[in-house]
Amino acid sequence: MIIRCLAFLVPLSLMSFMTLAEEMKKDPEYQLSKAAYFLNSNPQKTTQLLNQISIADLEKDDDYIKYYHLSILAALRLHNLATVEKSFSSIFLNVERKAFHENRFSILYSLSVWLRMKSLYGSSEKALLCALKGANSESEQMRGYNALGILTRHEGKHKLAEQYFKKTLKIAKSIDNKKAVAITNNNLGVMSLESEDIKQSSAFFKRAYSAYQMSDYESGKMNSGINLLFSLVILGDKSTYDRIYNNVEELVQKYDSKTKNAYFEWVKAFAMVKFAKQSLTAEQLRELQASFLQIDEIGLQKLLKKYAAKPINVDVELIHGSVSETKSLAIETRPWLKKAIECNF
Repeated sequence: MIIRCLAFLVPLSLMSFMTLAEEMKKDPEYQLSKAAYFLNSNPQKTTQLLNQISIADLEKDDDYIKYYHLSILAALRLHNLATVEKSFSSIFLNVERKAFHENRFSILYSLSVWLRMKSLYGSSEKALLCALKGANSESEQMRGYNALGILTRHEGKHKLAEQYFKKTLKIAKSIDNKKAVAITNNNLGVMSLESEDIKQSSAFFKRAYSAYQMSDYESGKMNSGINLLFSLVILGDKSTYDRIYNNVEELVQKYDSKTKNAYFEWVKAFAMVKFAKQSLTAEQLRELQASFLQIDEIGLQKLLKKYAAKPINVDVELIHGSVSETKSLAIETRPWLKKAIECNF
């Protein structure tokens, strides 16, 4: 009899567990948590899970804001810019909700990214300045200043960008964030290269390369390493170039990026001409012209054309438009955007 009872209890327990699982699947908080779990590893999955949630079921303020915030973050990762505006509108027309203020920095930071991706640089800058007013930690301040540095440099406001990067670096050092220290030094190095202060740029790139080694961030180490090699060739510092060349080459081969491979080939050719006093063959020059087209960063194209093309004796043309071109967006017809960039909440 006891055995029969136990046998009867097993399927009942299984049924209860299955019922509980089904109820959890219908619970918005559970669904949102699951969607958030996949955000970085699989944003497409996050979007799919969010599409299964009914807006009508989002009774709590936290759930409502979290739903649209996750929708924005996933869309930005997937570069689905067309789907983002509705989510921003839903959030900024509900700024009185507590959950908005708790996530204010992240939401405004995401807005600035979306605006920048649409080449709306002026509005993006205003969104970042508003985000900084609501920063709750030094890490958030650091992110905001770094983004402002990148944005204002993109607009050609180099002095302002330098100020933002130096603020970023100061905070990064104070909280001992080696990765941020490396990124900021690299940014400052590029700016010094653009302003023709080669010694300063090389010093920044050395600091970036060293900091990346300590942060164990190999792709960043590769990028700053190529930048450092480039500055060393311009300076004519062959001994330092030879000392780090093999390590950088190993990273370039490991990551196999078209842009970085092309950049590295240019640096090698530049070094060959500068240090070995060799002239390149017609075939090598054609290969460099072809690899130049693989570089999708207009700023990098400009630097190579400025410093390396003439010594190498190769003709190249920039294939992109002006990086400082600024578009406008009809703010008056978008009350939510007007509210956001005017920081009116």
